[in-house]
Amino acid sequence: MADDAAGGFFALNGGALGDDPGMMYYRSPDSLEWEPLDLGYSAFLQAMLGGQIQDFYASLRWPDWRADMRALGPDQCFSFYPFLWTQEGSAATSSRKAVDVAEHYALTAGNATAA
Repeated sequence: MADDAAGGFFALNGGALGDDPGMMYYRSPDSLEWEPLDLGYSAFLQAMLGGQIQDFYASLRWPDWRADMRALGPDQCFSFYPFLWTQEGSAATSSRKAVDVAEHYALTAGNATAA
């Protein structure tokens, strides 16, 4: 349904992600697991636009994230190394570069079982 600059992906559960069809899920770049958000689409939008976005992304930000975001293209996200799903990976300490979202999805989908 959507992606974010940190390399995460959002989905509306159509039945394949859990026993809660119609609810939002997030595939976090630090776990590569689909995590239930316990919110429907409208409630999710209301929460994010209402200020909860700060808490949601707290662990996926680094000191100069705002400046780095300005250079990011609309079809790009950040790829971190060491990868965030590894023990060594951290948004604050890993190096990062802008990559195509589709390329990043292919990389993380292939590593989901290795995380």
